[in-house]
Amino acid sequence: MPPRAHDLRSEIDQTLAVAGTLANVSPEQALQLAGQAQMLAESIEYHAGQALALYTQAAAFSARNALVDAERMARRAQEMAEAHALWALWFDTLDLASGIAYDLEQYDVAVDGWLKQLERGFDRDEPLAILRGYLGLGKVFFMYGDLPTTTAMLEKAREYLPQITRHDVAFGLYINLAADACHHADFSAALKELASAEALLDEMGYCQYEHELYYYRGHIYRRQGKLHAALRQLERSLALNAGTSNQWGRTVNLIELGETCLDLGQLHAAQYYLNSVEEAPMLYLQMQIHGVLARVSAAVGRTDREFVHWQKHFALAERMAEAGAQPHVAKLRGKALAERMRIVENRRQA
Repeated sequence: MPPRAHDLRSEIDQTLAVAGTLANVSPEQALQLAGQAQMLAESIEYHAGQALALYTQAAAFSARNALVDAERMARRAQEMAEAHALWALWFDTLDLASGIAYDLEQYDVAVDGWLKQLERGFDRDEPLAILRGYLGLGKVFFMYGDLPTTTAMLEKAREYLPQITRHDVAFGLYINLAADACHHADFSAALKELASAEALLDEMGYCQYEHELYYYRGHIYRRQGKLHAALRQLERSLALNAGTSNQWGRTVNLIELGETCLDLGQLHAAQYYLNSVEEAPMLYLQMQIHGVLARVSAAVGRTDREFVHWQKHFALAERMAEAGAQPHVAKLRGKALAERMRIVENRRQA
């Protein structure tokens, strides 16, 4: 009986390794494999296998944009990881759950998760958790419109880079540092961050964020007037994105391609890319699409279409303005988050 249990553990571990690899490129297949592994793990009370199977299903649901299911699975995985003191998986799951809440625009929930990541990371002296806590909180500060604090959070995360061995996390941080440099229009700094990310690719198997490397490089080249070089980078990014369920990434990629083709005078290509966006995940992306389509319509002499797209563009702008009292609400939330962060960091130093 014990040898059979040992064989099953090996089968479960290998099945979950395959499922983890497939989670972003073939989430349906990953869900099927992880579900099988979960049943096997339950049959022999292999708790680490059960928890990892739940985590893998959460990641696959997230990749498929089934975020409510992803959140439910992540919660179950986190509970099991905590119950059995599987702390590395617990931190992974907490980061995933926080990212899901962020994608759902539940920023208060995301903040709670990443602050907990930071606090427990300090308590257990886990540099990876601390880095991911700062990185996640930096993204929330960006959504609150606080660029200086976003930069400060990302730089704090950078301090822990020498202490981690996870290339995927380091790659993600470099991409966020590049995006932050773009927001400050410091394109030379952004290109250096992207080069640091690219240097890690040879050390990695599959990198789910690789398309972002080429997207941001294309974004920068376009703003530098290197339109043909930008087009090549954006086409490469789109090709990598095509095999994933990353709706956000594909949407911004198609918009940038549309704008680049418009700048190149390739009006039909611009229109095709923009019309290929199935459903933009956020209002401001929808607004951006209609703005570019209005410019394309004007360039081809279709003033009737131009008028319609500008109407939609400004209607969406009004909806965004109504959706917040955003500036002052975001500012208050940003201040509250900064105060909570100070408490966590001061507790560490006490």
